Amino acid sequence: MISQTKEECEPARIAGGLAQTLMNCPACNTENPEGAKFCLECGMRLILTCASCGTELPLNAKFCLECGANIPEKPGSPGTGDEGDRLASALQRLVPGEYAARLREAGGALSAERRLVTILFSDVKGSTAMAEDLDPEEVMEIMDGAFDVLIEPVYRYEGTLARLMGDAVLAFFGAPISHEDDAQRAIRAGLEIVAGARAYAEKLKEERGVEGFDVRVGINTGLVVVGEVGSDLRVEYTAMGEAINLAARMEQHAPPGGVLVTHETYKLVRGVFDVQAQEPVRVKGVSEPVQTYLVQRLKPRAFRIGTRGVEGVETRMVGRDAEMFIIQNAFEDTLEDAETRLVTVIGEAGVGKTRLLDEFSNWIELHPEQILYFKGRASASTRTVPFSLWRDLFAYRFEILESDPSKTAVEKFREGMGDYLDTDRADLVGELVGFDFSASPAVAAMLGSSSFGQLAKAYMVTYFRELLAEQPVLIVLEDLHWADDSSLDLVGYLIEELPEARLFVLAASRPELYERRPHWGEGLEAYTTLSLKPLSRRASRDLVDEILQRVQVVPDALRELVVQGAEGNPYYVEELLKVLIEEQVIERGDQVWRVDIGKLAGTQVPRTLTGILQAR
Repeated sequence: MISQTKEECEPARIAGGLAQTLMNCPACNTENPEGAKFCLECGMRLILTCASCGTELPLNAKFCLECGANIPEKPGSPGTGDEGDRLASALQRLVPGEYAARLREAGGALSAERRLVTILFSDVKGSTAMAEDLDPEEVMEIMDGAFDVLIEPVYRYEGTLARLMGDAVLAFFGAPISHEDDAQRAIRAGLEIVAGARAYAEKLKEERGVEGFDVRVGINTGLVVVGEVGSDLRVEYTAMGEAINLAARMEQHAPPGGVLVTHETYKLVRGVFDVQAQEPVRVKGVSEPVQTYLVQRLKPRAFRIGTRGVEGVETRMVGRDAEMFIIQNAFEDTLEDAETRLVTVIGEAGVGKTRLLDEFSNWIELHPEQILYFKGRASASTRTVPFSLWRDLFAYRFEILESDPSKTAVEKFREGMGDYLDTDRADLVGELVGFDFSASPAVAAMLGSSSFGQLAKAYMVTYFRELLAEQPVLIVLEDLHWADDSSLDLVGYLIEELPEARLFVLAASRPELYERRPHWGEGLEAYTTLSLKPLSRRASRDLVDEILQRVQVVPDALRELVVQGAEGNPYYVEELLKVLIEEQVIERGDQVWRVDIGKLAGTQVPRTLTGILQAR
């Protein structure tokens, strides 16, 4: 009789059905029994489909158990064969070159770092049916096209691909490169994915007669341990359980063609998107039902609600009287001397640049002289788009919405310029700054010529010169550190061409501007740099009291907790107080608020502030 150990008996026991081999989920690493079609923990699909015969197979299958066909290497692996090369080539093609370089630089510094990220899951619906009805080569061609739909928006909004799982994509926004608006970026990418899928589905129907192609997107924000960026520009990660699982569950509960987000993500983008609250979802491992929201669209710019500050509380500006006085004096000098001035407010993120500019704009509204007001904001997502800052400025002035059709945008632009430039000249300016004037005869005649840009810029100067002949002009430019080079050059060009005018340009930027433009403003006749420092501890205490004006007596312990955690940053003060409100340490009433001293005693800087600090 031959003696066998327990381990040696295991294969026989499995074959006899007495036990099962465990398989790790590629998304969350949960062990699942062999044959499971979906992960027990996160619900991720755990099967492949043979492209030849449609048989369902485990993720580790190399050959089909039904027809013997070769199963290409999983897209979730780096890949060394033709399939891996094909996927790697697709990724290299879809990642903008400048962003790829930044990814490699930032990713090399990561080593199992715990980061707050916004997680996007997207999955193709109908792919199994396609595999059953089409030959393998055609399925491969269709999925190659689907990669563009699923992946390109991720990189456009500077997210990072974490894993490709057959027809599903896992992406992170916030690692290795983080932004303060990563949640917004993830949702924008999700909306573009479903929009691209609709267009791709129409194309498949017209060209191949294939129906049923669609995608679902789920998004959540939470903590994940991330590692280095690989040679294929995907970021390594170790799942932290709940965060990735919730994103996967959101994808499963999303309707086809829908983007479903958790409350953790929604509270970071409140007021930016039109959403519909959904029924709470019960998720395994989470004690309370999860509140979800179906994202419909980006709000038109004119109707967006600011997300900073504490809702329902109006506060005066604290600790910036000296800086306000300097800007006001510079503006009055511009009016009296008819000398164009540029004032650049420099400060770290959250230190109060936008609030200072807003307060100055409010002061301008009450000025006895009528001032023509222009406002433009640069964006990280458009910093490689020429003249995008100026496009934003004219869109604001002429009330051109992001949702406006091209024809409507053209009409609004021409109407806005109409009193000062004829149609042909206005069209050249419009085309220069990024609106679609391709149907304009004047643009068609000049576009591509060496003199197009020079003429368009000259006409824009003419437009401002005519305005200034009637009244003073104020141009406010925000987030200048994200402005593209063409926009920055045009700011300098306008000021140099109109040196003796009642033109006041007020800009705000982080210090990174000087990394790109170390000599910004130098050489101009009237230029001022205003450095915005963190608030003093005394001013920070005043700001806490100002925000908590409905609390009859603010406990010293709460005040010092916030002041110490915020380190003089007004935005951090606001966010810390908002988190304490959400955690019911501060209880809001209709007229009077109160502080729960018992809850306050064990409170530290909440982890939900981690993402804000990380992005700064």
